[in-house]
Amino acid sequence: MDPEHRGRTRLTDALFPLIIGALLYSGTLWAPFLYDDQLYVVDNPQIREVTNAPLLWINPYHEAGLYRPVTSTSYLIDYFLYKLDPRGFHASNILLYLA
Repeated sequence: MDPEHRGRTRLTDALFPLIIGALLYSGTLWAPFLYDDQLYVVDNPQIREVTNAPLLWINPYHEAGLYRPVTSTSYLIDYFLYKLDPRGFHASNILLYLA
């Protein structure tokens, strides 16, 4: 196999799962918040202020009784970027899944 073709094959091998994953999850971009999103996102006061970021790593979210600092921090960043637009939250999740 010539070197140019080998490079294209590696690129294709790397991009194919990303494209398939993006296509599979793209339908979520039009979905509203569902199920536990109400509790963990919509009704969660801890994600409303960037200054709360350190608290997410110290205190659990008491309404839910959960200590999930990475998830809560991602919600805080999403809220900062998109407010309560579920499309932004879903787009961030797609990017995280693809990573």
